[in-house]
Amino acid sequence: MTAEPLDYFVIHIRNGLSVAQNADAGGLPITRIETIANGTINAHRVGYAGLTENASATWLLQNGDILFSHINSTAHLGKVAIYGGQPEKLVHGMNLLCIRPNIQRIDPRYLLYALRSGAFRKQLNKTIKPAVNQASIAISDLKKLQLSVPDLPEQRRIAEILDKADALRAKRRAALAQLDTLTQSIFLDMFGDPSTNPKKWPSATLGDVVVSASDGPHVSPNYTREGVPFLSTRHVRAGEIAWKDLKFISEGDAAVHWRKCKPTVGDVIYTKGGTTGLAAVVRSDRPFAVWVHLAILKPSPHKVESTWLEAMLNSKYCYAQSQKLTRGIANHDLGLMRMVRINITCRRSGSKRSSRDALPPSQMLRSAIAIPRLTSKVCLARSKTAPFTESCDACRDTRIRV
Repeated sequence: MTAEPLDYFVIHIRNGLSVAQNADAGGLPITRIETIANGTINAHRVGYAGLTENASATWLLQNGDILFSHINSTAHLGKVAIYGGQPEKLVHGMNLLCIRPNIQRIDPRYLLYALRSGAFRKQLNKTIKPAVNQASIAISDLKKLQLSVPDLPEQRRIAEILDKADALRAKRRAALAQLDTLTQSIFLDMFGDPSTNPKKWPSATLGDVVVSASDGPHVSPNYTREGVPFLSTRHVRAGEIAWKDLKFISEGDAAVHWRKCKPTVGDVIYTKGGTTGLAAVVRSDRPFAVWVHLAILKPSPHKVESTWLEAMLNSKYCYAQSQKLTRGIANHDLGLMRMVRINITCRRSGSKRSSRDALPPSQMLRSAIAIPRLTSKVCLARSKTAPFTESCDACRDTRIRV
């Protein structure tokens, strides 16, 4: 096994075509940062710029090319995805690097797993240039990072094993996605689709039903080896806070953060930077602090129940609004003042109470029992399958030595 810089194993590492994109422009699809948000190439999350095949021939991706996120929030830096021919013609756009493997020296799928390995990530973290809203990695620094690579037959054997592990993980994700839809199914059954509002609930805004909406300090934290957990966007999924891969700050720094924004049980965390529009109720009394990319919503107890609000914000109706209100291309931001304008439906028409003081309807109160019980089952299912994910990661890291 030989150790060489990444540059030795590739034909090129380069940025993409810089061109103004417009959803209505037509032409060939062109990559955007969000194209690889889930670690795969998503043909539904591309841009358009009226490009023809002849005009963009030198920027078309080839089978085995690897897209690498080098300008993003720290949590998403280094995310990679391999191009396997879908969509059939895909132009390489700005803000993602294209790493083209030299197939005489390295198998493309082996390189993909090597770039995802914990050992490579440790090297990568040392090259990150942080900023308040985004961070970056220079191509020159990336080229110098070391890879230890076996011969090609062994690379292919390892990649085949890891492909099978990835396929099992994909099945697990699909199963959990089905569980996630159960909460939304109960919500829609009780209240109807908020986008069409078949039960004629009156409209309100998010700002009408929360006591406050605040976010974490707009400063980069000083991390410590232990202390108070410091959560960022990557720790929040729709309906769940992921208490793993945590970073920590000192109790003194946490106390300063809490003067501006202190999460408590029953609050709703809402992602507002990077990945926006995901809500999760705080169900643990464990003290923690949050970064600027997370908002803490404190529901008005006389108007909405926390789990109901979580389900409402995670509905397709509210999520679509959050995306329209998100600003920025490289740095996505759902500002607090825009966030509170998200429309919701909140109570049955004909109530004699004013919209400001209305208690949730009886169906909403029943959801305070039904939805949390189901959410608990989903979280339990996630926790039971988490060791499988960890074992897959361990498999990759033991077989990929950087």
